[in-house]
Amino acid sequence: MNRLFLCLLALCCFSCDKTLGPPKGVLSERKMVSLLVELHIAEAKVKNLRVTTDSAHQLYNLYELQILDKHNVAQDKYVQSYQYYLENHRLMTRVQDAVLDTLLQRQQKLERMPEPVAEPPATASQAGTALIPSDSLPQRVRKPQKPITTAPVLRKQKDNQ
Repeated sequence: MNRLFLCLLALCCFSCDKTLGPPKGVLSERKMVSLLVELHIAEAKVKNLRVTTDSAHQLYNLYELQILDKHNVAQDKYVQSYQYYLENHRLMTRVQDAVLDTLLQRQQKLERMPEPVAEPPATASQAGTALIPSDSLPQRVRKPQKPITTAPVLRKQKDNQ
């Protein structure tokens, strides 16, 4: 009877291994939310480009690599973390809720911004170089004072004949 009691006690003690936070090698919830927000925005950008499916996949993969590089996260670590969150339904629900909240906040912030005021079109008399900044006008290029000669090339051709 004592052996059975000790076995049950040991089983109870070792089976209740609760870890706080994700295991080592898995991104934190905050980092995962940040990545997923940017990845959802990248996905929307690609979708709005109206390119072929193959091009869209290639473009999205480039965006994904840039975003992961920006956050200093290796692609295999991201995949491992995503798999971990998929296996832990409650955590993934929290992450997705945070992603949705963040995207909604960004959308509301954009909607509150005033739209830019369009300037009236210039009249024909005003349409000259006045509308173009001076630093964007092409600069005159001076002609070289000495003519460029190709004499060495000509000599080689004469020697070969």
